[in-house]
Amino acid sequence: MRVVGKEKNVTSDEERWAAGVRASDLVKSLGIPTFRQIGVFRGPQKMFDQMDDERVMLRQRWLNEHSS
Repeated sequence: MRVVGKEKNVTSDEERWAAGVRASDLVKSLGIPTFRQIGVFRGPQKMFDQMDDERVMLRQRWLNEHSS
């Protein structure tokens, strides 16, 4: 058997945290708006699920408009 490459497994919590920070920085560098409403909200879970769905649709529309 011959080893061609090494696969790096992220095992520690610090490495996972650092990978998350790098991914977050990458998304921020793309300039994609968050589409988050500002404020404190109270309501049923259904309302929050609907807000999340609307935010996903807005993000998808923005990406479609700016990716061509």
